[in-house]
Amino acid sequence: MRFWFVAGLSLFAFSVALPPDSRAGDADVVRPTTVFSGPEKYENHPAGALTSRKQVNADSFSQSSANIKFERELDFKVGNGFFRRLWVSAPASTRASDGLGPLYNARSCQRCHLKDGRGHPPAANFPDDNAISMLMRLSIPPQNENQRAALASGRADAIPDPVYGGQLQDFAIQGHKAEGRIHIAYTEVPVSLAGGETVMLRKPVYSITDPGYGAPHPDLMMSPRVAPQMIGLGLLEAIPANDIVALAGNTDQHDGVEASQKVLDLVAYYSRNLAVPARRRLDAPEVLAGKRQFYKTGCISCHRPKFITARNPPGLPEQSRQLIWPYSDMLLHDMGAGLADNRPEARADGREWRTPPLWGIGLTETVSGHTNFLHDGRARNLTEAILWHGGEAEKSKERFRNLTAAQRHDLIKFLESL
Repeated sequence: MRFWFVAGLSLFAFSVALPPDSRAGDADVVRPTTVFSGPEKYENHPAGALTSRKQVNADSFSQSSANIKFERELDFKVGNGFFRRLWVSAPASTRASDGLGPLYNARSCQRCHLKDGRGHPPAANFPDDNAISMLMRLSIPPQNENQRAALASGRADAIPDPVYGGQLQDFAIQGHKAEGRIHIAYTEVPVSLAGGETVMLRKPVYSITDPGYGAPHPDLMMSPRVAPQMIGLGLLEAIPANDIVALAGNTDQHDGVEASQKVLDLVAYYSRNLAVPARRRLDAPEVLAGKRQFYKTGCISCHRPKFITARNPPGLPEQSRQLIWPYSDMLLHDMGAGLADNRPEARADGREWRTPPLWGIGLTETVSGHTNFLHDGRARNLTEAILWHGGEAEKSKERFRNLTAAQRHDLIKFLESL
């Protein structure tokens, strides 16, 4: 199979020798390697033909898929324009940008997903900083039989707070009060590593201050989220559902939009075709050694290295039949009491989290200017992120904790190469 890239004004081909469509053939290709003496074939192109080969810089997550046809580049750029557009309250001089509020979390998609990268928790509590790239999900336990039935049938993922709904909106247009502010208090938790090193983890406790419309429900449950990076979303969408279900299977749905279908289509096309950057230093000895440790500690049981996308998935021509390296199984896993927020959502209980893709994780500081990880950004670096793992990942975490300092260093360098 041959894919075409446009780079500057030159056109060149990239060949990926995928087997014919067959479950057996694909299984051989995506089977985790046992050889760590050098990079695997095509490993430097984690998104297949969609991989960006542009120079690494702060815009590394904002490049289009390398195999976009010329006539669709405009759709990508217009979608980017809507993604970056600042909305204003009505009435305004242009109807194309009005309608903001009266309550909201951000004035544009880009304000949360800055440079299409990862969000972060506020550096300080309001008014010294705001939670512009963090949101707070809200819900309460079911209060009656109708609500219990809605949850059991899947008609509802959660029961919203009767006053503040399903998400705290911490901004408001002029003349209105914000719903409240996210307040975070951290405590330090020491974790000992083999060799005598101690790492201090910061454990957050969340609350809402300055509630603008009265007290929330006494049984309010909260779950914070920082904005995830945007790269490779179309490729994840194009993974055959059966390949994920075969690992353990679980799906969610959401709907309800305020933009027109045309705007939604353009933003969706932009989001689906944000390219994954090429790997860096993947043949460095410390990276190869770290890859061995990543596999040996069992991290790949959840962070599955490879998938092959479906052939001609509806509406995703660029993503057709690609060998990709997201390092995720896209499944929910019990991550233990340390990360639990005890807020159920749909079929996920308050201890379960979906495995995030790791591609691009080593460019977080370059793109987003920080190294905050996990769903709420509590981890200040990759080591802390690993040490927060528990539950189904407890054994892998313990293997990492008991590595030598040199082995842990190599594993982190492998992650930084993704």
